[in-house]
Amino acid sequence: MHKISPYKIMKGFFFALFIFNLTFSFSSCSKTTPASPNNTDSSSNHSSNDTLAKYSLIPSMSDCSSTVASGATEIGRPFTSNNLFYIYVHVSRKGYWSYPKTTLAGMSFSGSGNFSDTGTQQMKLYGTGTPEKVGSFDFPLNVGGVNCFFRDIVWPAGTFPPPDSSTALYYRIQVGTHLHYQEATQLNGFIAGSSVNGTDDVSLTADIGPDGPPYPTNSTSLSVTKGIMHNYLSSSNIQFKSYFSPGTYNFTTGPAYAPFQNGNGFHIEWTDSTGKIWTTYSGTGDQTGSAIEIISVDDSPDPINYYIRVKLRFTCKLYREDTGEAQQLLNGEFDGLFGKF
Repeated sequence: MHKISPYKIMKGFFFALFIFNLTFSFSSCSKTTPASPNNTDSSSNHSSNDTLAKYSLIPSMSDCSSTVASGATEIGRPFTSNNLFYIYVHVSRKGYWSYPKTTLAGMSFSGSGNFSDTGTQQMKLYGTGTPEKVGSFDFPLNVGGVNCFFRDIVWPAGTFPPPDSSTALYYRIQVGTHLHYQEATQLNGFIAGSSVNGTDDVSLTADIGPDGPPYPTNSTSLSVTKGIMHNYLSSSNIQFKSYFSPGTYNFTTGPAYAPFQNGNGFHIEWTDSTGKIWTTYSGTGDQTGSAIEIISVDDSPDPINYYIRVKLRFTCKLYREDTGEAQQLLNGEFDGLFGKF
């Protein structure tokens, strides 16, 4: 059973399409020589009694690390608390970690913390300063003897109109060498949709895309699905919201005809400007080194249905539905609505 909110058009936000076909090279990590090494046992600013963590980078596609960037980076725009990098690592020994402050072109990133568990964990590196130049800037990582980097892209002024957090729904992704950014403006035929797939054991989808044909030229759409939620029909609004609790989640790995067969989690579908469909579960479905995190969840009800507004950040591999061809999605953000009908 597939339900669409009867209030979808009234509740949905209309979207202006900003697709920046800005060609650039972005690698979350590749082998290089860092200007300032940071290894698994770095030990600044912590008690001598702290256990030092041991960890290694998680490769992603051809890159030697998996990173997720957050926040708009434009020349002359001061960094805020939204400007940070998530570095995903495999922890083999719990304990303290640090990344010393490194500065390039007016931008600085640093971070420290304690890994409380082993396995896949994240390092949060917070940005300060004001970007001084347009271009690509590589911040060094040296973990377990592997020299690597994470890259921040500084765009020309005005590239990213800052979203109004009270109204604007949007998605932003980098696929291949192009940046796609779509924001809610209530001025055209793009809509934030929501659907439920199933009866009592369900998957829940939020999407941003055209409201219907004729589609705008070069339009794209992106949907994010989470499953499986059990006992949906008897769930309260509180239970529905708690299903989207902030934190890190897995991607499902398919197969395409049964995306949740190998376990619960998220999957993503993206339709490019030529109409080709790319998903996280097609092809091999391999998502080694990928990551998705719920950053925030807020009530957003209307007079008919209960909605929650969910913001996610992610990096993943996309596979073309018909051929299995793979490409990397980086710097992903999604701010959309999941509905309980």
